[in-house]
Amino acid sequence: MAARFDLRLAQLVCSRLCHDLAGLTGAIANGADLVAEGSADAEALALIGQSARQANARIAFFRVAFGVNAPAQTLADVVALSEGLLVGGHVRLVPPSGAAAGARLAPDGACLVLALVMVGAGALARGGTVRIEAAEVGEGIGVSLTATGAGAAVKPEIAAALEGARAPDTISPREVHALWAGILAGSMGGKVEMVVGEGTVRLAALIPRV
Repeated sequence: MAARFDLRLAQLVCSRLCHDLAGLTGAIANGADLVAEGSADAEALALIGQSARQANARIAFFRVAFGVNAPAQTLADVVALSEGLLVGGHVRLVPPSGAAAGARLAPDGACLVLALVMVGAGALARGGTVRIEAAEVGEGIGVSLTATGAGAAVKPEIAAALEGARAPDTISPREVHALWAGILAGSMGGKVEMVVGEGTVRLAALIPRV
C-alpha cells in the first residue's frame, strides 16, 4: 500500500509540474519559431525573455518545494523563491521583517513553507496578498501565512488533502501541493493549522530548528 501511495504521489507531482511549466515553455517555443522565421519584433523578443525568466524562477521554486537534498534555507531565501513563483500574477507576497527573515529552516521545513505559499496563493482567486511571519518558540520556529483578499477561500478538496483526509486515488494534480504540505508537517511531528475568516485564510505550522 505504501509503495502504491509513493507511486501515486510521484505521478501527481510530475503532472502538476508539467502543467505549471507548459504555458511558459510553450510561449518560449512560439517565440523561437518567430525568430527562426525572421518575423520576431522587439515585443516578441521581450516576451521570450520574460517567459524564460519566469520558467527559470518556477523551476527554482519547484526544485526546493518538491525536490530532495535541498540545502537548509533562511526564511528570506524561501520568500525569494516564492516571489519567483508569483511574479506576473495577481497575488503579492509580503515578506517577514526583522529577525524572522533570518530564521533558518531545515530542508523539509523550507519545502513545507513553499507548499503553503501555493495553498495560500490558490486561496486568492481574485488576487490579494500572502503575508509570511515567523517567531521563535520553545519547540522550533512557528511559521504562519495569511492570505488576504476579496473572496479568500480554501476549496473543500484542498482542505481535505491538507488534512490527509482523502484517499490517494482521489487526489488530482490540482491538490497535490496541499497533500504534500500535510505529509511534510506530519513527518516533522505536527500538522498544518488552518483558520478561514472573512477575506482571510491563515495557515500555520511548527518547524524544527536546523
